[in-house]
Amino acid sequence: MITKDQLKKALDRLDELLNECNEKIELVVVGGAISVLFFENRYGTKDVDTVYPPGKEKLLKELIKKVSTEQNLPIDWMNSSVEFFGVQTKSEIIIFKKENLILYAAEWEEMLGMKLSGAFRGNKDIDDAMEIIKQIGNKNKNETLEKVIKFKNFAPNISNDTIKKRFNFIWNKVFGLKLF
Repeated sequence: MITKDQLKKALDRLDELLNECNEKIELVVVGGAISVLFFENRYGTKDVDTVYPPGKEKLLKELIKKVSTEQNLPIDWMNSSVEFFGVQTKSEIIIFKKENLILYAAEWEEMLGMKLSGAFRGNKDIDDAMEIIKQIGNKNKNETLEKVIKFKNFAPNISNDTIKKRFNFIWNKVFGLKLF
């Protein structure tokens, strides 16, 4: 588990290394790093899930490895494992910003679609989904659900009915309303 302080220290160091290379990089992030840095509802995360910009993969992997060695972090403390699912959106929400490194959150509906169509294992996932839905707000429920379903993972294949049930469960917990 990487704590908030460790994560900030690692990101600060990555920013310094990017500066030394005269590189500026913007990344879109999903997952636990948002819970730690933005929601502040988790003590830590196992990694930073992002997609590396085209042409910057090799550089980022080298710099991430250097940070992991220097700070005794897992080799994959930042990785592009979500590349399999793709990240289709970028919000204007900045979860970390330095001169050479900026981390943006993906759009809330995309993150909720990924969260609800994933393993959805217990309190951590429920808490994350609740925070995301709070950010979306008590808007048009059906419109929000349509967007969320649009962004569901293609693997594992979770039915739209399962997504609807999970969505309704989270919506009820946050807003106390019955959707379906």
